[in-house]
Amino acid sequence: PVDPREQARIDWLMADMLLRERRCEEATAWIDVLDTAHEATPRLQQRHARVIATRASLCGDAVQKSLQP
Repeated sequence: PVDPREQARIDWLMADMLLRERRCEEATAWIDVLDTAHEATPRLQQRHARVIATRASLCGDAVQKSLQP
C-alpha cells in the first residue's frame, strides 16, 4: 500500500500534468476530487495553491466556462 501522503503527492502531480496538457476540464474534475480526498497538510496546501495558479494561468477562460451551469 502507498503512504497516503505519497498518494496525495502523486494525485496532485497528475492534476498538474493534465493542466500542462491543457486538459482543463479533466484537471478541474481531478482537483475537485482531490480537494475532498486528502488531508490538508501545509505541504499539500502549497501544492494545491500552485496547481490552482497553474490552472488559472493555462486554462483561465476554459475553466470558467466549464464551471458555469
